[in-house]
Amino acid sequence: MSRYVPTPQGLVHEVEFGGSGPAIVLIHGLGGSTTNWNAVGPSLGDLGVVKAIDLPGFGLTRLGPTIGSTLTAIPSSATWRPWKVVPL
Repeated sequence: MSRYVPTPQGLVHEVEFGGSGPAIVLIHGLGGSTTNWNAVGPSLGDLGVVKAIDLPGFGLTRLGPTIGSTLTAIPSSATWRPWKVVPL
């Protein structure tokens, strides 16, 4: 499911691939977007709720005057808690 998550800095685009349990947030590399995770995202559902986000200025997340260009600009949204680090 694709949607926009409101944050204090602006809207962040995310795609949820499903699953249950702790949130697993997939973050693309430079020049990427949520589509980088289409092949692997659904298969991680056994580990938790899998979400991919578009960083500010990439994919469908706009880079505007109130949203920065780094991860520090995106607060820990309630929909992304608790976090789980999964080495790939």
